[in-house]
Amino acid sequence: MKMKEKSPADRYIEAVSKGLTSPRKYTNSYIAHLRADVTDFVSDDPALTYEDIIAEFGDPEIAASGIEDMIPKGPASVKAKNRSRVYYIIMIVMAILTIVFIVGYFLSLNDMSGWLYGEMTQGYPVEAFTP
Repeated sequence: MKMKEKSPADRYIEAVSKGLTSPRKYTNSYIAHLRADVTDFVSDDPALTYEDIIAEFGDPEIAASGIEDMIPKGPASVKAKNRSRVYYIIMIVMAILTIVFIVGYFLSLNDMSGWLYGEMTQGYPVEAFTP
């Protein structure tokens, strides 16, 4: 069985793909756009060679390194890191406010304990209300 030889466009796309080191979720759309551009270029003149494609689109290694510079590095982008910092700050502020409100509530209960037990006299001496 004879294997079909790859077209110059497929060889170029494969060469660019081999040079990419970033995760596929970042590079798939780039490869799809590049494939569409190269296919359009080759469809105008099917006799184009691999060297003609390189002359039009550049060296595959350079094309691959160009997209690598635009892809965020590390596990998360800077925007996501900043967003998580904001969430942590909001959570800490909410925890502090909750503690302040709880402490304030219990302190106010201590002040109103006389009112809860019927000993609140609204500023009058207690003796004025006892028989």
